[in-house]
Amino acid sequence: MKRALLVLVLVAAVSLVATGCQKSAHDRYREWTYRRVVAADTVGFADDVDAVFLSERSTQLSQWYHP
Repeated sequence: MKRALLVLVLVAAVSLVATGCQKSAHDRYREWTYRRVVAADTVGFADDVDAVFLSERSTQLSQWYHP
């Protein structure tokens, strides 16, 4: 009886580990969404830095702008 219970526990443990190691479609979708959000945040941060530190002063920097 103890041996049958031990075998049953081992089979259950192996099946739990085997099913947990495979990525589901939802896991791949979540990973793709996370990568897309990080890429958008990176671009947004670069735009914010450009807006704060590299903003054009239209009266001095542009040769085509005449006030």
